[in-house]
Amino acid sequence: SQTFSTPHCTTHRRLYSLDTPPEDLQKNVAALTDNIDMKNLALQSNTGRSSVSGVRATVFGASSALGRNIVNALGRMGSQVILPYRGDGLEVRDHKLMGDLGQIVPLPYQIRDKRSVERVIQDSNVVINCISRRRESRNFSFHDTHVNATHMIARTAAELGVDRFIQLSVSNAAEDSPSRLYRTKWLGEQVAKAFYPEATIIRPGQMYGNFDWFLERFAWQWNLPFRRPCIVGPKTRLQPVNYLDVGRAVAVCVMDPINTAGKTYELHGNMCATREQFFARTQEVLSSRKTNIKLYRAWNPWWLGAILKPIYPVHKNIQFVFDFARHYPNMQWNTHECVMQTIPDMYEEKERLQREGLLTLSDLGLEPEDYFYWEARVLEPYFDRMSPHLNKVAMPREDIGYGGPVPTTEAGESWHSGAVFGYRRGRRGGYNRDWWGPDAGEYDWEFQDKETPVRYGSDIDGNSYLNQHVAK
Repeated sequence: SQTFSTPHCTTHRRLYSLDTPPEDLQKNVAALTDNIDMKNLALQSNTGRSSVSGVRATVFGASSALGRNIVNALGRMGSQVILPYRGDGLEVRDHKLMGDLGQIVPLPYQIRDKRSVERVIQDSNVVINCISRRRESRNFSFHDTHVNATHMIARTAAELGVDRFIQLSVSNAAEDSPSRLYRTKWLGEQVAKAFYPEATIIRPGQMYGNFDWFLERFAWQWNLPFRRPCIVGPKTRLQPVNYLDVGRAVAVCVMDPINTAGKTYELHGNMCATREQFFARTQEVLSSRKTNIKLYRAWNPWWLGAILKPIYPVHKNIQFVFDFARHYPNMQWNTHECVMQTIPDMYEEKERLQREGLLTLSDLGLEPEDYFYWEARVLEPYFDRMSPHLNKVAMPREDIGYGGPVPTTEAGESWHSGAVFGYRRGRRGGYNRDWWGPDAGEYDWEFQDKETPVRYGSDIDGNSYLNQHVAK
């Protein structure tokens, strides 16, 4: 019998086998210094949302709090972003607003299905892997999530000849870490480097921001009734970095592939303290009062980990049973792995960075977000539950129509009362609950004092300060 060969039949022909070593796959990817398209990205990517930057990125793990900030940073400079997702896609549906029409494309995939991974990578020139899990499950262990998934993505990208690979890790990833998560993160870095020697590794520290597992988790524990909050690892030093900073760092690495190729960046914020200090400050912020009484219970992670280690093989598979009650007893029903993650410090230790050849945010030309500004912004939804008496403070304002001067706090009130009621709350004022009006978003720092005359409208409407006082 005669056989026929069609173009459709040859598109899925395997050119490589699983036995192909990474060194052979590296030949598919041209060196960045010889890649004209990658050299031109820096010239094309410095434009706006409706432009065409030339970046076609596939972001694995885009449904996470970090992933949405990476997609936003890429979308606002005119990149086309592919969002691989599992499930029904509701987690990435709102990501479409982060780019121009048709530029943000969610596609279903399964990380263990090579053909689906090929489908989401095949037209991209940049692959960003920020897949991660805080705890294991029956279906995906840490090794599956951080090592096997990275191997599948990096190998498939190398087979398809993708030009650029960026791997998201964690600041204290080490081969000998007490945490399984940090050990497998380190192994994931080695897998990425095996297929992409010029891959950029980004190691963020403890991250915070909207929908985080840091400030919002602390606030949630302080708001639970009839209990004494607990904290594990009180003496661990942390230097939290904002999700926005990490997203911008990824965007800079995409725009400047030549200078960031093969380098490892460790990202931290502008505030360094112990976990216990951050936890206690959350209570002070939410209650607007400072007390010398220790209102929480602190646990030694080594002692608590020794108790939980024997039951970890069973505990990791039935965590959902304890989730509803694990924060109410005096001892948290954390797993052994959750406790081990609280041991390593996560801050910018200059001697260690120099010894290991790690770079920081400043090497990317970025400044970290202000911690205190984001602290008030993230904790604002928890103010009413923790301190409802603040809403009874009299806030007089002049009745001059819409808008008006921003209300100020009375003498003796804490700075946090002002944060709740809008005085110097933020740069734009859209988040203030007591300050509303059609032109509320037009105020700036210099116009938030009572001594400054109120402007209505914006400069575009012809009501600017110059038109009112000079051009008469």
